[in-house]
Amino acid sequence: MHAISDGATFPVWGDGAATRDYLYAEDFAEFFVLLTERQWEGVSTFSLASQRSCSVNDLCELLQKVSGKQLSLEYLPERGVDLYNVAIDCTRASEELGWQATTELEEGLVKTWEWFVRSR
Repeated sequence: MHAISDGATFPVWGDGAATRDYLYAEDFAEFFVLLTERQWEGVSTFSLASQRSCSVNDLCELLQKVSGKQLSLEYLPERGVDLYNVAIDCTRASEELGWQATTELEEGLVKTWEWFVRSR
């Protein structure tokens, strides 16, 4: 958000085809509300995600669409430490709490961009 707002160059490690799973903050918060409504014994671990992968290149295109600004990208050599594709299984959160992410990536980016602009 800072790079596109400030006209700075955004570094992309590799060719930008690597995928990630982006989760909107309100979906994350809704999970915690559900979590606090239950009694738990011991420690529990849940994985959270939107379960919809998006490439870095596609994310950059969406950011340009949402912001109405051009994003300058600098493609750099792969670092060798990044996972190429990230996909997370949220079955436990769904089965035990009835939770699943409901915000589509573009909708979440619109809300995040609007918040970012207001907060600057």
